[in-house]
Amino acid sequence: MRGRYARWRLTQAGGLARDSFFVALYQGATTVADLLQLIVITRVLGLEEYGRLALAMATVLIIGQLFDLRVGVAATVVGARRIEEDRKRCAGVFQFSYLVDGATGIVAFVIIAALSPWLGPELVGKDGMLLMVLFAITLLVSTVDESSFSILRLFDRFPLIAAANTTVELTRVAAVVGAVIVFQSLTAAVLAMVVGRTFGGCLNAWLASRTFRQATGSSLVRPALDQAAGVRREMWRMMLHTNVVSYARTAQTQLPTVLIGAFAGPLQVGAYKIGMAAALLIAKVGDPAYTAILPRLSRLWSEGAYDALRKLLRSVALVALPALIACALLLIVAREPALALLGGDEAVRTSQTVLIVGALAHAINSGLFWNGGLLFAAGRSAFVSKLSVFATVLQVALLVPLVALWDAEGAALALLITFVTINAIATRSALAMLRRTPADH
Repeated sequence: MRGRYARWRLTQAGGLARDSFFVALYQGATTVADLLQLIVITRVLGLEEYGRLALAMATVLIIGQLFDLRVGVAATVVGARRIEEDRKRCAGVFQFSYLVDGATGIVAFVIIAALSPWLGPELVGKDGMLLMVLFAITLLVSTVDESSFSILRLFDRFPLIAAANTTVELTRVAAVVGAVIVFQSLTAAVLAMVVGRTFGGCLNAWLASRTFRQATGSSLVRPALDQAAGVRREMWRMMLHTNVVSYARTAQTQLPTVLIGAFAGPLQVGAYKIGMAAALLIAKVGDPAYTAILPRLSRLWSEGAYDALRKLLRSVALVALPALIACALLLIVAREPALALLGGDEAVRTSQTVLIVGALAHAINSGLFWNGGLLFAAGRSAFVSKLSVFATVLQVALLVPLVALWDAEGAALALLITFVTINAIATRSALAMLRRTPADH
């Protein structure tokens, strides 16, 4: 039995399981930190105050996403190819990634700061401008994290990511909880978030730089942008596509918050966010595999190892969707104690339907996590971006009437319909593309 397990660990599926385990550790730390933050803010400051904070965060994220090109996917796909060719000549790819990440982060912060005097008081109310600017700083100081993570993942430093980010999340939640309890204000809570994110951004960049030097013998600090000259156009094209995809994903989670706030007010926003926070536990189960699979798929595709790729995806498909649906059903059964823990009796009264519908939506979306990764690895980023635009349009078209009719429950239903539709299309396209690959390299 021990020998069979050791052999399985050396397979692609075993390697993915190992990487996913470590991703689950640090993403689990983030989830626990977010839930503790939610619980403390809701219990100390109230559900309506949490709704105001959610509105400020959603508005900043939506605006910031317009300028965030999400360069990590391009750096992973192109970097995997360059590493295969010459490890010492791939520094330029990642330097270009950091440059784009940093520049777009600064532009996003300036735009948010300029819009906050108008949007903050209108959407958030008291101290709305200040809350938006402070939360925008948290995005600015962590803007290059995606580039740092792409390096650490490509060089299989998943245990290091897990250790570092568990430390970062513990620091962040301790700062936020302490600030809320001591000062009992949203402003203090967001200032504590700034401290935690600044620490995390600096630590991740240092670890990525050290890892790159150890793996390649080259420095990320020494100028090498000319080494990326041949792939910049490809990276720009992929970044534009991934920006569309990322904005669509942000819109799927943040637009409902804004529309519910406009139609029904902060209390319904709080009800929606509490229900979705519980439902997102299902997504968190699938997120580690989604994060870990892209570097592996990119390497297999660039090597032409199509048989190994097909075998890996068969293993994933047999486990992922049934497991996620089972987790969703367990959460639905335990919805009342889960909601009571997150938001108290008021959340139990207002958020049960949101949790049920949201859990099913995230089970389907997370259970089919591999379809987008395969399309990206194969260079089909244009198709993924078009599909994401369609998903956003579909969700907005559903949100307006459904939120007007059923408030938070309508927003959850719009998300479910959108996820079912886009995953059906993406899965069909990914399988058709995989069938066209040759039997061997």
